[in-house]
Amino acid sequence: MNNVESEDIIKRLLVARNTYAEQLSEKIKLIEDYWIQLQDEWNVEKSYNLLETVHNLSGSGGTFGFLDVGNASKQVEKYLVAFVKNTKQPKEVEKNEITNQINNLKKITIESLKNKEEIISALPKISVSRKIIAQDIKKVFIVEDDVVISAELSSQLSCYGYSTYCFETLCDFQKTIDNNIPAVIIMDISLPDGNGADYMKRLNSEQKLEIPIIYMSSNGDINSRLKTIHAGGVAYFLKPLDILRIIETLDTLTSEPEVIPYKILIIEDLKNISQYIGMILEKAGMETRIENNPLNVLNVLNEFQPDLILMDVYMPECSGSELARIIRQLESFVSTPIVYLSGEGDIIKQLDAIKHGGDDFLSKPIHPNHLVMSVTSRIERFRALRSYMIKDSLTGLFNHATILEQLTQEVALSKRQNGKLVFAMIDLDHFKAVNDTYGHSAGDRVLVSLARLLKQRLRSSDVIGRYGGEEFSIIFPDTDVESAMVVVDELRISFSEIQHYFNEDSFSVTFSCGLASFPTHLNTASIIDSADKAMYIAKEERNKIVASE
Repeated sequence: MNNVESEDIIKRLLVARNTYAEQLSEKIKLIEDYWIQLQDEWNVEKSYNLLETVHNLSGSGGTFGFLDVGNASKQVEKYLVAFVKNTKQPKEVEKNEITNQINNLKKITIESLKNKEEIISALPKISVSRKIIAQDIKKVFIVEDDVVISAELSSQLSCYGYSTYCFETLCDFQKTIDNNIPAVIIMDISLPDGNGADYMKRLNSEQKLEIPIIYMSSNGDINSRLKTIHAGGVAYFLKPLDILRIIETLDTLTSEPEVIPYKILIIEDLKNISQYIGMILEKAGMETRIENNPLNVLNVLNEFQPDLILMDVYMPECSGSELARIIRQLESFVSTPIVYLSGEGDIIKQLDAIKHGGDDFLSKPIHPNHLVMSVTSRIERFRALRSYMIKDSLTGLFNHATILEQLTQEVALSKRQNGKLVFAMIDLDHFKAVNDTYGHSAGDRVLVSLARLLKQRLRSSDVIGRYGGEEFSIIFPDTDVESAMVVVDELRISFSEIQHYFNEDSFSVTFSCGLASFPTHLNTASIIDSADKAMYIAKEERNKIVASE
């Protein structure tokens, strides 16, 4: 979230607080009117109206900064609830006590409104989540006097999208580093004109460089390793180099994971409360959707696909615990966290609400940072668990079931928008021979290397999965066959150039691919079947791509 967006939300929060303050006197007047009418003649419907008004004030007062008003309302609510829920008319002495409580609430409200400007402007600071940062191709400097090693390393890194610059001496490196800063440096320790670790330690001290350094060496003793730690080293690789591990390290150092904003569905019948909570969560970098009518929730759930549902307990027509039980009947939302945010202070009632499908209970008023932290921790656990369910453990790509679900969703979206998409089925050529010759461990590393290549070179909007065994799949949204063919062919060429290592041996692997498109094929089953048939045609020649008719 940029500064302009943040300032806009702060302004909206202030406006919401000011609007609430302007309505406070009306709310107190309404409470007084209900109570006067009830003293003349006890009426069950009016008693519920009174309790509901007081309850809303007890939850909203603290939320909008009027803590004293909220606390005073809670006292009135505690005293009223026994009579209203039991439809029991209070005795004269009890009526006097309720009158005193309401008068005290009115007095505190008047005093609070005298300090309105101070209360409204005292917005608490809200923790903000990380920004989403786009990834670019990373620049890597390789300092190595063995030209065969540096050329091989440079060639393999370029297959994974890295831009490399090679230097044979520290002197050559020095001439460039003054005006050209890389993302990462890969450096041999022993160079013709000096020790790489000693040189980088001195350079870091003089120029205060903060560039990650990966060191290479033929010597793995602890003193050599310790020297590189003192020289700012973040990794240490022995020769002959395990290039896939170097690439994994580079990815960790140069790539900031895409941060997908948390999606919160707020179900609250009071518009001012729901909007205020929404603004607090938006200020923390989250995406929110508000639904004030709980009976509309099923449509909103399917459309919004929230990471967490934040709802009130007491709502007209459908209570929070009733709604939670309905949501838990839906297979897609069985594990979605449901957190109650309510002014209910009775622990027994809180536990009862959680028992019927909720995961947590937060009491109003709640400090914004407490709200943000509670929501964040719940979503992080939910996403972690969900990741295990939808991703392949070896490659980190979507698993078979998830890729089918994603394809179905993308086809449906393309139909609604008159769009297009391409589905690609990839199969590694002669993969059984790799496992038989080099072992399943080497085969797994080949699978991981292809997965890494796909993740690095494809768009964030493209959906990548491990379809099963040595088969992979890609969904290209909003793409025609010709464009997809170009992209996959570039991947095919790059993958064929990657060298895989086993002990002293190295080998390369190729893949074949079949493509099928929408709207040429109108449903998921037809698209998969056509792509599969095209792939088997391609495998007859190997290292080829075929598009279905």
